[in-house]
This record gives sequence, structure tokens and C-alpha cells, in this order.
Amino acid sequence: MKNSVTMTSGIFLLFLLLISGGLPVWGDEAVWSNEPTANISLAHRLYEAARYEAAVQQLRYLIRQQPDNAKAHHLLGKCYGRLAESAGGFKAMGFARKTRKAFEKAVALDETNRAAIADLITYFKEAPGFLGGSRKKAADWQRRLKALQNHRPPEGAEQTTAGKAAQL
Repeated sequence: MKNSVTMTSGIFLLFLLLISGGLPVWGDEAVWSNEPTANISLAHRLYEAARYEAAVQQLRYLIRQQPDNAKAHHLLGKCYGRLAESAGGFKAMGFARKTRKAFEKAVALDETNRAAIADLITYFKEAPGFLGGSRKKAADWQRRLKALQNHRPPEGAEQTTAGKAAQL
């Protein structure tokens, strides 16, 4: 009887943990890793497999562990964007807002992330004004992206610096 109570309590606690968002769920099994690259890789595979809701869950878990992970915020925005495309009405608008916020967070965390900047520009160009779309913001970010691309270090610049240091 004591083992039955303990097992029931354990299952109940696991259930509470899952519904509270404590563990990401992929299919019928909880998936998590202490290695951030494994989590982002799994989320990317889920995104590529068009399993956007599962990818969102994985990314939200990763972001709780590492709130400053710009790549996770960027991929989260892409997932929300795909969910917005397939949703209808108010749900699509909610996903669209989450898309913009995730892209803005990714760019705020890493101002050199060209892919996130490009996606943010696309969002500003395509979204209606009431969802945060803005031709002016798109043009501003386009100028920033162009400046970033123009100030890119030439190929092999790091090797040249390392080579100079080795010669000293």
C-alpha cells in the first residue's frame, strides 16, 4: 500500500511539473538536456520537421534556463511566425505579436545576428501597423544591416591577427 501511494504521488508530481511548463514534452516523452547546444539543435530539428508547437515548448524551456540566448529567441520568433501563418483570427494576431517580440529580443541580445535582423525587417515590412509593422522601422533596420555588412572584417582577418601574435 505504501509503494502504491508513493508511486501515485510521484506520478501526480510529474503531471503537475509537466502542466506547469517545468519540462518540455516532445511526443509522449520529456526531452531536456543540460547542454544548451543539444536543446537548440533539438528545437531546430523540430522546426525543420514543421513541429512548431513542440519547438516552441523546447525553446521556452531553453530560454527559462538561458534568457540571454539570442539564437533561441530568434528561432522562437520563427516558430511563432509559422504558427501565425496557419492560425486564424485572434490566435494568428497573438502569434504575430510573439513573433515580433522574439525577433526584437534576439536582436537586442545580439546586434550582429544578421539572420535575426533580416527576419525582423521582413516582419516590419509585411505585418500590418496594428501588429507592429512599420515601413519606417524596416528601413531603419535595413540601414543598420547594411552598415553591419559593410563593416564585416575581411575573410582571414582573425587568422592574420593570430598569425601576428604567434610571430611576437
